[in-house]
Formats: sequence, C-alpha cells, structure tokens
Amino acid sequence: MDGFKRLQEEGIHVFYAIGNHDAGVMNQKRILNWPANVTLFAKDKIETVTINDYDSQKMCRVSGVGHITAQETRNLVPMFPKSNKNEVHIGVLHTMVTNASSIDNDCYYLPCTMEELEEKEYN
Repeated sequence: MDGFKRLQEEGIHVFYAIGNHDAGVMNQKRILNWPANVTLFAKDKIETVTINDYDSQKMCRVSGVGHITAQETRNLVPMFPKSNKNEVHIGVLHTMVTNASSIDNDCYYLPCTMEELEEKEYN
C-alpha cells in the first residue's frame, strides 16, 4: 500500500485488474484501506472510468475487467467498448493471448487473441 500512497502523493492514478492468482481475495476494497487513487477492476463486467486533467477536461478513458474466480475461462474482450479514435482509451485486463509465441497451456485464463485486442483500437 505504501507504493500506491507514494503515487497518490504525486497525483498518479493506479488501475489494478484482479487476475487469476488473486481472484476473489482482492475484491475486498471495502476491507483493505486502498488509497483514493486506486481503481480496482474486480468484477467480471467491463467498467469504464473517465480521467480528467487538473482543469476537469477529459484526458482519457480506461476500461477494465477482473477475475471473480481463478478459473476465468471466458473471453471477455468482446465486451470491451471500441475506442473512439478522437480520444485516448486504455484497456486493463489480466489475460492470456492464445496466439502468443510464449503461451503456456497450463495457465489458461481469460483467453483472447491479439487480433481481438487490436480490434478495440486502444492506445
């Protein structure tokens, strides 16, 4: 938590997507004392956050999804909104790219392809 707090002191926001190793456990945002600068993507539904600059002007959008179980075998990437090319849009998820050259088939979680990620046109 100290690292998150140091980032908060510098005005840096943190986006954390719950993955297969911490599914369910990290979903305790109300129990843990997370700093206000942390956005926790802990649900299996896509959430989108708008980030504004110091003048309250929209800087970007961040969409993310988490794992609710360690065995998340669904491909949730198709549920992400497509980016509007006139804005910065960042996607956050803990996934396994099934057509990656270094794939380890023993760790099959939230599978997707590189092409599915690229279709969203995120930055």
